[in-house]
Amino acid sequence: MNLQYTHMRSTGWFIGIVFLLSGCVKGGARIGDRIAWKPIYGAPAAFRTINSVAPQPIVNAGKFVYVNGRVFLVEQGRGIHVVSYTDPANPVKQRFIDIPGCYEVSWKNGHLIANNGPDLVSLSLPNATTVNIASRVPNVFRSIMEANNVPPDAVSGDYFECPDFTRGILLRWEKGTANDPECRVR
Repeated sequence: MNLQYTHMRSTGWFIGIVFLLSGCVKGGARIGDRIAWKPIYGAPAAFRTINSVAPQPIVNAGKFVYVNGRVFLVEQGRGIHVVSYTDPANPVKQRFIDIPGCYEVSWKNGHLIANNGPDLVSLSLPNATTVNIASRVPNVFRSIMEANNVPPDAVSGDYFECPDFTRGILLRWEKGTANDPECRVR
């Protein structure tokens, strides 16, 4: 009897530790409206559209790369700002490359390399207003995106809606009001 009790106790400790170490903990009770992170989804076909548009406000800057007097600055989940940096005292936003689900940027052999949701894309920029998709490798980042089921900017105690990948490609997270958000960051 004592051996069985010890086994049950150690199993309970193991389950408790796994629970505490998990990134997302589903709540059971209804909590009402809360400020929470909400996943923003895109339809798989729609997210593949990449355009060069007028400059946009920098709201949630991420990684950047400097190439030949220009800075390519990621706007997390949305795309890349193209900034002329020929005069460091007066940087000028030139364009915004709308790339849904973009978090990564690099430059190689005259091409801007970025992620477009789960895909890896190589972009040519023949002039300041045109962007062409030179190549696309689908689903390179799919498992990484699905594994990242907690908002990257969330802190301990934040509520969020648990992602549902049947609703589309998770492009980014935004804070807003959610009714009974299911998950909370530990």
